[in-house]
Amino acid sequence: MEWTLKEGRVAVIALHRCGYAPIKTFDILKNFNNITKRFVYRTIKRYNEDSSVDDRSRSGRPQSVRTPAVIKAVKARIQRNPKRKQKLLALQMGLSRTTVKRVLNEDFGLRAYRRKTGHRLNARLMDLRLKRCRALLKRYAGKKNREILFSDEKIFTVEESYNKQNDKVYAHSSEEASNRIPRVQRDHFPSSLMLWLGLSYWGLTEVNICEKGVKTNAVVYQNTVLMNLVEPVSHTMFNNRHWVFQQDSAPAHRAHKTGWRRVKSTSSGTKTGPPPIQI
Repeated sequence: MEWTLKEGRVAVIALHRCGYAPIKTFDILKNFNNITKRFVYRTIKRYNEDSSVDDRSRSGRPQSVRTPAVIKAVKARIQRNPKRKQKLLALQMGLSRTTVKRVLNEDFGLRAYRRKTGHRLNARLMDLRLKRCRALLKRYAGKKNREILFSDEKIFTVEESYNKQNDKVYAHSSEEASNRIPRVQRDHFPSSLMLWLGLSYWGLTEVNICEKGVKTNAVVYQNTVLMNLVEPVSHTMFNNRHWVFQQDSAPAHRAHKTGWRRVKSTSSGTKTGPPPIQI
């Protein structure tokens, strides 16, 4: 059994207060980790001096740079402009970059995060999105979201994945790094493969591998995806229940005939049901 340092001290003092001699205390606790004769004698001696088993406060060298005044000044600057860079802040305040990093991370518990991007929305678009989100939540409340078949296509290229920021090579020079690890090669038109897949709460559809060199227009999308893969799930995955087919706004998906095929397949043979909500 492994004890913490404080738990070992508590056990030693408990036996000491019961009248056990130090050597007898050691015989009883010697099978536990971190319990030595020296530990027993020092714990009893310190308990007789301080009447405590807690760690004593350590003095250490007083901080000369990361003082309360410096911490307060860094906090004020970060509050005024949270986008400040550590290097620039250190130069402006005459501090080392390590000191600024410790103040931000250890004293304030702050971490640097990347800024996020998003659509520019005006008041009309915000109100429109709010109304449509509420309509979707109302329509698919009560686990009705389980009756949605989500679908999408994905192009996979036969190339090595590469991240400029995180993929590093440790070496003494750039030439050594190039010799140790070969460079990442890129083609203008790499070999690729496009797949289509549908997903719902009840399972997955079959994977459709798009033929190379064949453009996925409305006719190809209807014949290879809607009729062969989507329409059969009405009887297999959803057991002839009412369900919804979700797809993005690709040109082949927005074609008039494709829309008719979608209504036919999602309504299990009928054209009844609530109208779609355009997102």
